[in-house]
Amino acid sequence: NNNRLFIPGVELWLEFQTKIEENCAIYPFVVETDLTAYYDHINHDLLLSRVRDLFGHVVDGETLKEIQSLLERLIGKWGFYGLQKFGIPQINDASSFFANLYLDELDKWLISKGLVAFRYVDDIRIFTNNEPQARNALAELIVKLRDMGLYVATGKTKIRRSSEVLSELADGRGQLRTIEAEIDTRERARMEVGGEQLRDYFYQIIGDPKNFNDRHFRFCINRFKKLNVSGLALDAQEVVINEVLNRLPSMPETTDIFVDYLSLFPDNEKIQTSVLDFLYGDFNIYPWQEMQLLELLIRSNITSNQKLRTNRFANYVINNQKHPSCKSKAYVLLGKNGTYAERRDIRSKYLLEEREDIRKSIITATQEMQASERNNFYRTIDNSSDNVHWTIDYIQSLPHPIYSYFRPPSPYDLIPDDYDSDDLYDLGSEYFL
Repeated sequence: NNNRLFIPGVELWLEFQTKIEENCAIYPFVVETDLTAYYDHINHDLLLSRVRDLFGHVVDGETLKEIQSLLERLIGKWGFYGLQKFGIPQINDASSFFANLYLDELDKWLISKGLVAFRYVDDIRIFTNNEPQARNALAELIVKLRDMGLYVATGKTKIRRSSEVLSELADGRGQLRTIEAEIDTRERARMEVGGEQLRDYFYQIIGDPKNFNDRHFRFCINRFKKLNVSGLALDAQEVVINEVLNRLPSMPETTDIFVDYLSLFPDNEKIQTSVLDFLYGDFNIYPWQEMQLLELLIRSNITSNQKLRTNRFANYVINNQKHPSCKSKAYVLLGKNGTYAERRDIRSKYLLEEREDIRKSIITATQEMQASERNNFYRTIDNSSDNVHWTIDYIQSLPHPIYSYFRPPSPYDLIPDDYDSDDLYDLGSEYFL
């Protein structure tokens, strides 16, 4: 709409689910599949060609070249496993936009084949009148995807009767709707009931690994996040934290949601220990995931038991040619938690770093040096951009050190227990907590 560049993913996912329900009532068979490591397999050259194909007729040639050059530089820096021509991060709406754009060719192919098909990012459903049609559609889809350098996830690819899918959808969505209805009342007693239902449904999800639903899992984490800051559903907190930490290796695409939830507990040493274990471990593969977990550590109040490990990892990132975004975060993390000598060492590296974003991180990381020494350092920074000087001015204006800008979600507005009107529209702001 006019206020948002991107439609929130939850809205699109719910619409996708609705389309599945509608077509399951029409067609007796459905092909279910999604793509193996989809974001990791996106070919940068093919992605840029999609940009040319889709926008070449509405953007002049010179502007299109500038756009392609910019995208090539940005996307290339996120190359998977150092292979600069493959992979984009799974961290924001822009990533989802490009992931959808990349599959534009597949969408057009599905339409050209006359298939009744729907797609939500890499989740694909094809509806048919009988099983042979379903098997043929799946076989052709596999061939088409191979031509695009993509592959179906074998474990998630099935041909099912629509009646089974409808029953499954009705069960899951029915519970989600019930939970949402209780929470949306804004009445504490009913919201507590919604919190209990959310907890029970969450336990049901994690207790059935064979039928684990990652999207319903994400739904629960998002609701727990807001209920937590409202003082509700706290009895599930420890279990939820453990489940989130345990799924960092298997659900890297959900790290942004995980980080926002875990950021609610800045003093929790178990979270800090587990995140550091992950960062030091073999599953720390994606630079965009490492960047987000470094941000989580910046938001945390690192305990004395974990400071040495934290600073050691930050130094490792700085000194080992890690991704620039990770390096920027590492400087800030070390500046916040390091010794005075380490802050001086950070300062000494300013001229060695050519990227402006890293230089701004160094300025941020040195904010707790003695004022005279820090300001002398700032005065030596010449011939820098306005952005650098604005950063210096901002740091010097702070009444106390600030290293991150995380803001927890606002609590739910609650209707007071003693309010007896049936007309919610006459509630003034003074009635809300």
